[in-house]
Amino acid sequence: LYYILPHILKLLSTMSIDTSLQQKSLTSSYQNGTSLTKLYDDNIMLDMSVEKAKGYLVLLRGDGSDDARRLAFVALTDGNVIDACLGTNFPKREGVQYYLARQTKNILAEASDISMAIPKLAVESYLRGMTIIVDYNAKIDRVFFCFRCFIRGNIRRKTKQELQQNFSLLQEALQASCSQ
Repeated sequence: LYYILPHILKLLSTMSIDTSLQQKSLTSSYQNGTSLTKLYDDNIMLDMSVEKAKGYLVLLRGDGSDDARRLAFVALTDGNVIDACLGTNFPKREGVQYYLARQTKNILAEASDISMAIPKLAVESYLRGMTIIVDYNAKIDRVFFCFRCFIRGNIRRKTKQELQQNFSLLQEALQASCSQ
């Protein structure tokens, strides 16, 4: 697991990326710190369209069968759900966000081999994350247009806290499985 990070850092150092952006994006990916990888970007998720979030909800929810649950986890590790949560530019397979998304997908896949609870927890976390985004958009839409600039910041801050709480259990489970 830890052998991936040096390769990503080496690759990123050869790319022409603003170093402040590179440092900001990689602060959550280190070996002995409190965070193993970045599971989502709260600003990217909050800016996600409600239609896209609802589409991911349908994909992740499925029909409740075992096959639907497996498909939902595959959508996380091989699909574009995590890409959307990290702001990856879909047609291009380059840049910091793309490599963060790949790292996150790889860590989820490896952790699922160690713990059978990881796939269910990952799907539930991203499902809840998309629900939070749909609810956020509904709250913003309910506010009168002329008051949005005053109230939006408060709603956004509370939603970021919800997202952080939502993904914290998955982050802890990934750290525990990777330390085994």
